[in-house]
Amino acid sequence: HITVDYRASDDINLYARVARGYRSGGFNARQPTSVANNIGLIPFKDETITSYEFGFKTEFADTVRLNGSAFYNVYKDQLVSLPIPITGGGSFGNAVVNAGKTNYWGFELEGRAALSNHLSLDGSLGFVKTTPKDFPQVTSTGINANAASLFTPGYAPKYTANIGASYVREIGGDAKLTARVGYNYTSSFWMFGNRIASPFGIPTKGEARGLVDAQLRIDGIRVGGSGDGISATIWTKNLTNKKYIIRSVDFGQLGYATTIYGDPRTFGL
Repeated sequence: HITVDYRASDDINLYARVARGYRSGGFNARQPTSVANNIGLIPFKDETITSYEFGFKTEFADTVRLNGSAFYNVYKDQLVSLPIPITGGGSFGNAVVNAGKTNYWGFELEGRAALSNHLSLDGSLGFVKTTPKDFPQVTSTGINANAASLFTPGYAPKYTANIGASYVREIGGDAKLTARVGYNYTSSFWMFGNRIASPFGIPTKGEARGLVDAQLRIDGIRVGGSGDGISATIWTKNLTNKKYIIRSVDFGQLGYATTIYGDPRTFGL
């Protein structure tokens, strides 16, 4: 990787970065092979990614911080696991193959502002756009076909964002009160985006969701007048009791799929 940065002023830093990495190739020893299916052991090559990124980091008057970056990545020979139908078995196996090429680009912004000695706001925004260029589809005869137009990368939401507020204040002696509330947003995303091998892609899709978390903490509570004291925290997650899918499995050839939901509203002390 090569990184170049330029300090435009005491409060502004600019940078650009180019990086390249790889993951080794090999073969999947658990891949089903049989004469009936005419499928031999399929080796796979290294996968590589070349990443281009530029951005800025700023901080003004020790009260406002704003960072941003934009990136463009070229993913070649990406390793993916594809299902292989097993003739007469009522099931399927899988093979690890090189997906050819996927390009994606996006940006990230994050910031924090101290509104007073006690209150601060922070937040971030992310965007990513994926464009599959070549995605192989393994058929029962072992033929690879390009199904890029029918493939959407899994677990890749287009938008992510969060915003939060924190309040900190001394409340007497060594005790300190910290209160925080935050909102996290994730746009909809595919978990199984291969529409040929994953017939349940839509019902197993992750829907857009916004989750609210909050906590109230007191530090430095003295007990017996010695030591650093104790702390107590009351917290809640998913305050609005949002129902959402966090994981799923599309069994495709078996004719069904399963979903796993995120935790409901929870509290803790």
